Amino acid sequence: MAPDTPEGRYELSFKVNDASQGQFGVRANVTVEVKTLNAHDVTYATPITLAADPYQLVVEREGGDSSTLSLLESTVRAWVGRDEAGVWAVSVEALEEHPTPSTITDACRVWLVSPGMTNLQHLILYRKLELSAILGVSVREVGIGTCQEASPVIDLDDAYEFEGEIDFEEVSNAAQDVDGCMDGCWVRAALGEGFSVVDANTSALVGPRMEVLTTCGCGNTAPDHTTCSPYTCLNGGRCIPTPTGTKCICPHGTWGSRCKVVVRHFEDSGGGRDTGGEVGEDVPVGGWAWVAPIPPCAEVHLSLEVLTRSPAATLLYSGPDHGAATSDTEDDSIRELLLLELRQGRPSLLLDLGGGPVTLTLNASSSLADNTWHRIDLIWKDELVEMIVDLCTGGGLDEPPTFPSSPAHATPTDAHTCRGAARLPRTARVLNASGPLQVGGLAHPLPAHYLNDGTPIFRPPHFQGCLRNLR
Repeated sequence: MAPDTPEGRYELSFKVNDASQGQFGVRANVTVEVKTLNAHDVTYATPITLAADPYQLVVEREGGDSSTLSLLESTVRAWVGRDEAGVWAVSVEALEEHPTPSTITDACRVWLVSPGMTNLQHLILYRKLELSAILGVSVREVGIGTCQEASPVIDLDDAYEFEGEIDFEEVSNAAQDVDGCMDGCWVRAALGEGFSVVDANTSALVGPRMEVLTTCGCGNTAPDHTTCSPYTCLNGGRCIPTPTGTKCICPHGTWGSRCKVVVRHFEDSGGGRDTGGEVGEDVPVGGWAWVAPIPPCAEVHLSLEVLTRSPAATLLYSGPDHGAATSDTEDDSIRELLLLELRQGRPSLLLDLGGGPVTLTLNASSSLADNTWHRIDLIWKDELVEMIVDLCTGGGLDEPPTFPSSPAHATPTDAHTCRGAARLPRTARVLNASGPLQVGGLAHPLPAHYLNDGTPIFRPPHFQGCLRNLR
């Protein structure tokens, strides 16, 4: 096929001779569908890891039904609410080096494209178990995963080069153990060289070869948007090209150069209940939001502002989702998590960077459930995690700090009431959680996770109130 073949559907008919079988003039019909792909859209494709070999996906299922891959496309298309051109699989790759029909692998990665939709990964992740039931195939992972995956590692200086300019042979030669990334690492998708081909005799799929690269370093993992694309402006913002780059025209209620939402209000569902708390205990159902994951860095500083009357609530969660694997062979890394909650109005943190869970609670602090704004800072680096409330100014954010009338009677804020610290295991440096950071509640029940003394971790209630300035 010529490289410039126009997009469309081509019906081919010809005759085949096979002298070894004594067959001559056998009529054969082949249908070829050609689609034009935008390089920018492909690099934003959503990967889905399935517990199936790629040949099983592209062939028709028993009874003459459409292939599992077609069922995947139509299911996601219905969820997104788009026509046939809105969602499609651009590449299917076995998770081994050179698969053939005689060397079947039990896992493959499907790359789905939906141009202009920035939260396709979240939509599929939320309905992960439902998708597994529809396909009859286990969905192992949604997204490109974490730095624990065995992938080439490239220098940070080369991270923002256009994918077509990357020398993948040089990248492969420079591959190193991810543990060598002392300051953290991040994962990105890139266009590789050549094509991915899945030939299952009666059906075949040819698409661009995708690469998953792990990059040592930390910081902004995305290049600046110098030209308008469907991903430049968030939350319905409209992108306008300018002589110096791009500008977003933002809808009401959004802020900043890319139309971000910086304040969220959470409330219960009008009396609904679920069983996410302790055994036999119902907890209120409420709202939740998903945002970008915490960067996998050795030094992290998170902060958010809270206004609530609820003494018990989920604030932040990052970690295994409800469909995480639970086999004996699973990697310990999928147990890594962060859970920040309010207990009796006091902030409580559970952090596991892979070396074992660490808990930190400011029991001596005043309750934050007083319907005034409070700020919580989380910092971890150098094997130490800290939690700070209201920057230790002695009052909520709604109240100006009070100063004594006389220096002789100065009483500094008791650091024990506003600041706490705990040691992290020496082997723990980075939070490898590829899923979204969940804010205000959990979309699904927590997987089983236990403290060092064997105490199980229960799902805290949903947050009711307002959160803002999560950074």
